Amino acid sequence: MNTFTPNEDGINDFWDLSDITTSFPNASVKLFNRWGNEVFTTNDYASNPFKGIIDDKEVKSSTYYYVIEIRKDWPTLTGYLTVIK
Repeated sequence: MNTFTPNEDGINDFWDLSDITTSFPNASVKLFNRWGNEVFTTNDYASNPFKGIIDDKEVKSSTYYYVIEIRKDWPTLTGYLTVIK
């Protein structure tokens, strides 16, 4: 899923990557803003999912570029994530 709504209603409140993190818990996940600045990174997404908060502040509706490295010997996954408020 490339869209989520972090509004604390208990539905779609974080970027769900469970399909990846269940099989590859150490996958590297990075998010970049529209200016190319890295705004989120983790190697333990299951424990630290992106919930629409950067530097302790809620993000506004926006689109982010993601880079997910599952394993060194596999192709890197890239694409866009949209946060809707």
